[in-house]
Amino acid sequence: MSHQVLARKWRPQSFAELAGQQHVLQALGNSLEQQRIHHAYLLTGTRGVGKTTIARILARCLNCETGISESPCGECTSCREISEGRCLDLIEVDAASRTKVEDTRELLENVQFAPSSARYKIYLIDEVHMLSNSSFNALLKTLEEPPPHAVFILATTHPQKIPPTVLSRCLQFHLKNLPAQVIVDHANYILEAEGISAETAALQVIAHAAAGSMRDALSLIEQAISFGSGSVLLEQVNDMLGVVDHQVLLDLTNAIIDGDGRAALAQLATYAQRVTDFTRLIDDLLALYHRVAVEQVVPGAGAEAQLLGETIADYATRISPEDIQLFYQILLNAKRDMALAPDPLTGMEMLLLRLLAFRPVNGNTVLADPARVATESRPLSPQVEQEPSESAQGPNAARQSPVEKTERVDATKKPAAVSDRAEASTRLSVDMAQHNRSPSESAGVSEQAEDLSGHNELAAAPFDPASLNPVSWCEIFSRLPLSGVVRAIAGHCVPLNAGLGASCHVEFALQDSDALLYKEEHSERLATSLSIFCGCSVKVSVRIVEDWVACGLTADIETPAMYKQRLLDERQEQAMVAVQQDENIQTLLEAFDGEVDMESVVPVSTEPEGDQPGS
Repeated sequence: MSHQVLARKWRPQSFAELAGQQHVLQALGNSLEQQRIHHAYLLTGTRGVGKTTIARILARCLNCETGISESPCGECTSCREISEGRCLDLIEVDAASRTKVEDTRELLENVQFAPSSARYKIYLIDEVHMLSNSSFNALLKTLEEPPPHAVFILATTHPQKIPPTVLSRCLQFHLKNLPAQVIVDHANYILEAEGISAETAALQVIAHAAAGSMRDALSLIEQAISFGSGSVLLEQVNDMLGVVDHQVLLDLTNAIIDGDGRAALAQLATYAQRVTDFTRLIDDLLALYHRVAVEQVVPGAGAEAQLLGETIADYATRISPEDIQLFYQILLNAKRDMALAPDPLTGMEMLLLRLLAFRPVNGNTVLADPARVATESRPLSPQVEQEPSESAQGPNAARQSPVEKTERVDATKKPAAVSDRAEASTRLSVDMAQHNRSPSESAGVSEQAEDLSGHNELAAAPFDPASLNPVSWCEIFSRLPLSGVVRAIAGHCVPLNAGLGASCHVEFALQDSDALLYKEEHSERLATSLSIFCGCSVKVSVRIVEDWVACGLTADIETPAMYKQRLLDERQEQAMVAVQQDENIQTLLEAFDGEVDMESVVPVSTEPEGDQPGS
């Protein structure tokens, strides 16, 4: 063959010619200079990072006629024989084709004999993890105590498959994946020596496609030279590898930053005419936003050695870190759910719409324009505007509390009040969030205000905090925009008095036994919820008491949590009575002489409807 591929023609012949792996070269070079020669070496790493190359260079270093050193002469007989693959004292074994124990025994039969001409007899076993357990066992004793003239060099891509007994007898060196810039620099050096023109951008694309393997990169360059008729060009490399045109990434990202949905969908439609699989596009967008995020945290690190280095640095200043994190998460979820979409184009269009629609709430913008929020508040439905007749309400109507009936009667007068109250509560929540809350709390306040403006059940007639008492507290508790620990603590509180001072001040009592998780900030969040619900500023304080009697309340006072539990107990009791009185169940018990396990009886719904009185 007159032509020799680049990966073989430019295989390094010395440690100085190797690209990367400095941590391995330093350790081997120092041991050679100090004449500290180990009898067994293990080289691990992915394909194409230099395991076999380092093993052959190490063999030349050990057998060079000028002496053992990290820089073999390359001219003596031993160096030339090893380079040309005809050295009798370098035994290269492909463990993938010689896995049987008989092959290993045959290999070790001659290990006791001295080398024919070289200083050391070197056994290079490639893909050693392919040996069988019996072969490893046969190798153990010789590997631990070989003759002084024998050196074993093992290479593998799967060190986890090698028995620990073998690992413990070797010096192990793990070869890392080569950085993209190292591959680009080495490829430039080779192509300049070959007299082949190449675009740096094209080499960067190839380096990223090689995923850290120099041999893969040289093979791709060989293919690109043939594809490009003797040159390596970016456009041809993109077509060869099926890589997304970087201009597509930039156009889509610019449209997302500008909020231009028309431009984004038009760009996607143009791209879909050439490609139907959008997974690569999502991966490239993920990679781009990852580099932007790195650039924002460590300026210069994200754009270094990147094809779009200048663009990445520009995006790092144009896009907020919150937006980048949100974009990245949306892309990850879209990649996972792409298979569930009706078709790839639909899934990709929905991905772009999400990127355009969602933005994290920053520290200054708590809500949209209050007037807009109030305008967009949903009106009451016709069913709520008209009070149903007593017969239409059914048998449950008799159990409705007076408070519910009053609220339902007032619902016909509520549409104007809803809008006014939504606007007032929105203004109040914005004001409180900007002056008294952190950004994270402000986001929670804004969500609560939106809930109040968007749900009819929360947008009831304005409630006067001065009329708050233990009974009304149980009635309105379920409507408050509370959650988590604050809701649990508030459910065990009882209001003592209200309307104190210039501004409305509500004092709650909380028993010491229920105050294990209570913190001062919880009263602030409760005050925020009450303010939004009532449409006016409300201050809240919580008094920790030993029992209800100590604060002037009766011992049988009922908290919202106690009220809810009472409802659950009543429903449970009704379910048990219904089971005991059911004729079908009694018939089955009599027929089979059975009994009902009452502990297994639960209501159809264990949660009281609405979690409020009269539900």
